[in-house]
Amino acid sequence: MTGGGEAVTEAARQRVAATLEAARRVELGRLVIGAPGAEVEAARRRALDAADGAGRSGLVQEARDAAIAYVTQAFSDGSFSGTWAVTEMAMSVTRPGDRAAVAEALADAATADAVEDLVDEETAETLRATWVSIAGAGALSDPSSIANLTSSLAGWSEGRRGWMGLTVAVVLSLIGLGLLAIGQVFGLAFLAVGAVVLRNAIRGRSA
Repeated sequence: MTGGGEAVTEAARQRVAATLEAARRVELGRLVIGAPGAEVEAARRRALDAADGAGRSGLVQEARDAAIAYVTQAFSDGSFSGTWAVTEMAMSVTRPGDRAAVAEALADAATADAVEDLVDEETAETLRATWVSIAGAGALSDPSSIANLTSSLAGWSEGRRGWMGLTVAVVLSLIGLGLLAIGQVFGLAFLAVGAVVLRNAIRGRSA
């Protein structure tokens, strides 16, 4: 674990940049997380001390500021983007404390990147753990989300049409069989139409 050299510092800067860029692909929605525990706070202190000793305090502060600014802006944009249904939840889909905790989690992950070569592996992993969990699990879907509502309605509608198609196909086939049973040749037409409806219904349900 060494501090030195422009090449080493540049590598640390690139790690930070990669994490912040990857964060842009994480959808921050209705998240509920707690404040960092004592273990995380201790790891943060070790990281900050290591950065100070290696002359990287500026890089760490820059990384943390950028992470917090990004998360704050992401939540601000999301709250008024029109993604959420017009209810009292539209103005605040995540509690302020949770927003701050998410920002702190990304800031800690960026800190770990900045001092990865200066601290032990456990310290770096502890700092990254919360953000890794957020990025991996994604946001909880909000029950008032318009996107969720339209998706559910579309699924219900498609399923309903599929069952209706199957029902019509069965009815037509039964009529055709009944007509054939009493000697009516045009019962074959009902069977043919029923087969077409059945095929289309099956295709629709499997799509």
